Amino acid sequence: YYSENFPKEEEKDNLDWNTIVMFDEVGSNDLKADNVRFKFEYNVSSIVNRLYIDNIRIGEAADLELTTTNTSRVGLSVYPNPTIEKSNVLFTLDKNSDIEIKLFNILGSEVTLLKYDGLISGPQSIEIDLSNIERGVYFVSVLTEGTVLETTKLIID
Repeated sequence: YYSENFPKEEEKDNLDWNTIVMFDEVGSNDLKADNVRFKFEYNVSSIVNRLYIDNIRIGEAADLELTTTNTSRVGLSVYPNPTIEKSNVLFTLDKNSDIEIKLFNILGSEVTLLKYDGLISGPQSIEIDLSNIERGVYFVSVLTEGTVLETTKLIID
């Protein structure tokens, strides 16, 4: 948005903003790229700084949505988060299931796969060892029968 006078707070609701969300299924790497570059070009004929870039978010599609409704299907949470060496993955199963816990890096590459067979329905708490994982932002997915039940973000310090 550009104007001679930056809009007042009450005027911001009347502005036209473009929202673009690109996503892929976690782990499919359809949007994976080794190098990503965002270019913003601002051409002006005067000597002023009136370029405002706001609310650029990069992450999982669910994290980028503007809604506040809870779409959680299994109540997935990870604590402590951020963590250093270990975290507990908490979720609830509707029925007895074999599950997989997958850890993906920020590019969507699978880093770790853990399998647990014969879990009974109800609340689950599984401790995962992260001591061999590099620092960074990761995504933890809980799957059953090859279907992702839910994904959440994990930060390793």
